[in-house]
Amino acid sequence: MTRKEDDRVEDHESISPKHAIEIWLNHLRTERSELTIQSYEYRLERFLEWCSDNGIDDLTQLTSCVVDDEMDLMTDG
Repeated sequence: MTRKEDDRVEDHESISPKHAIEIWLNHLRTERSELTIQSYEYRLERFLEWCSDNGIDDLTQLTSCVVDDEMDLMTDG
């Protein structure tokens, strides 16, 4: 992790992936239909599984390097 990336992570509060998604979906409930929200929830389950499988229980752990590494693994295998 670069110094700049490290500084950015330290500036943010800890939040679990599940909690962040709940906040986001609750916000969207005022703007989107319930069917749209359900669709988002269904698709985001895969993201939550990925976070769990990769030991990410705090979104401050999710950096561009982590995502890049995962994308490399997905395309290689």
